Amino acid sequence: MANNVQTIQVDAGAYSTAHILISGSTHAAFHQRVIVNVENSDGSQTHTFNGSGEGTPFGSSFTLDSVKLPATITFTFEYSQDGSNYYPSNRSEQDPMVNQPAIKVYSVFSEDSTDNDDNDSYMYASIHMNQ
Repeated sequence: MANNVQTIQVDAGAYSTAHILISGSTHAAFHQRVIVNVENSDGSQTHTFNGSGEGTPFGSSFTLDSVKLPATITFTFEYSQDGSNYYPSNRSEQDPMVNQPAIKVYSVFSEDSTDNDDNDSYMYASIHMNQ
């Protein structure tokens, strides 16, 4: 998998569906684009986040109710110097912040250049299981 792609597997376990909320912010001079895809047996839904600036929230969130499990959430991070031609971010990582049976929270973030602050796009995925 490319360094600019992060995937979260949401297994069903004892749960049949989940409420998924994804939001984030940008901490970079370059334009940031994050393409989020949620896929399960019913198909897939995609949302694109765009923004630039230090500590600037992306203008929207991506909320899905009653997502049939199992599901896969994929984050693809890209950047552009001028907002027209986008390139894969140099690297991305994820950190499971909460990993309980009924709730999972991940931070997923990217680095587009050489300052190595790993926060050029900073996303949160909150997953609440439903029975």
